[in-house]
Amino acid sequence: MKHDADGRRPSSPVCMDLLESRLLLTTITRVDYDPRMPLCKWVYSTRDDGVSGKETVTMLAKSVKLDGVAIWEERTEKPNGDRYRAFMSLSATEGTQDHKEIAVDEDGPSWITFQPPVILFPAKMQFGKQCSGRTEATLSAGVRATTTYSSTAIRFEKVTVAAGIFSAVKITNQMTMDASQDGRRIVSALTVTSWNVKGIGMVRESNTSVTKTYQNGRLADTTRGAESRELVSYSIPKATQAAAKMSATLQIGARTGAGGLILGSSRGAVVKSLVGSPAGAVYME
Repeated sequence: MKHDADGRRPSSPVCMDLLESRLLLTTITRVDYDPRMPLCKWVYSTRDDGVSGKETVTMLAKSVKLDGVAIWEERTEKPNGDRYRAFMSLSATEGTQDHKEIAVDEDGPSWITFQPPVILFPAKMQFGKQCSGRTEATLSAGVRATTTYSSTAIRFEKVTVAAGIFSAVKITNQMTMDASQDGRRIVSALTVTSWNVKGIGMVRESNTSVTKTYQNGRLADTTRGAESRELVSYSIPKATQAAAKMSATLQIGARTGAGGLILGSSRGAVVKSLVGSPAGAVYME
């Protein structure tokens, strides 16, 4: 049997193909790969249209009831004082669902609600199978936007960020919002690529947005944007980690690795461009 120069037996192409096939059969679950639970905290370095920054994302300790459903608050804070609050339900069967978000910055407070709620992370995902949905968004200005979204898990990849080196699953996400106001039609499309790690959550994300404004049926303006995030540090309570481990033992075919987030806070790139909203004034960034 041939060995490498360091004495190790090389992996055969057949073994590698079999391993990859098994990994692609892994079920990506919300409990494992989107561990948003009370007191979880993530710190990210950011880059928005070439400008570097930082943000801290924290899940608060207590929930409130909405129509009998427990709603948890995720709060994002930036050094410049901007604050973004997302109100979401967390379920192993329904996934992570976003009901409402509020933003407070130098332009004052604003908000957006979804009915039905947007699924940020499906309860389960399979590689190569698209998860999609449709909802109506209502902005604080009273404008309504038809919203469609989808997410597809692609493959596992090695990711290096300030927080460490991880095996992560790469996911592509799409979101489109279509709104009309004062004779204008505004269509915003967001494309997100995200990488999530089991038991941690999103460690890297990059996105691009394109917003087209139509006047009297003709294209009047096109704007583009780009954002990225990388994990610097994180704190996940032991109870959350235990829940993820328990899920893994019950999940047939589960493998050590990573899972994906659907769209997360990057929807702000789309929403803030609708109906002339000031940058960062409507949605989480």
